[in-house]
Amino acid sequence: DIVLVVDGSASIGAANFQKLKRNIADYALSLPVSGNDINLGLVVYSSSVASTGKIPLSSEKAALEAAIMALPYPEAGTRTDIGIN
Repeated sequence: DIVLVVDGSASIGAANFQKLKRNIADYALSLPVSGNDINLGLVVYSSSVASTGKIPLSSEKAALEAAIMALPYPEAGTRTDIGIN
């Protein structure tokens, strides 16, 4: 299982957050997943972790790509400790 913890704070910027999502989606698509061998999940943090900033573990590439690209940009402060927790 792989869980990515992603900074979505204001210091990233909206344009860079879009680029980051595309790169993460490309990474997800490149994983050699089949069945339950490799699962990817994601948590986006800023000053909090919203329910819209969580993607549960999955090995479904198309669903992961869609979920990653649909993540909203939180644009708030940086609380890395909250993202890791």
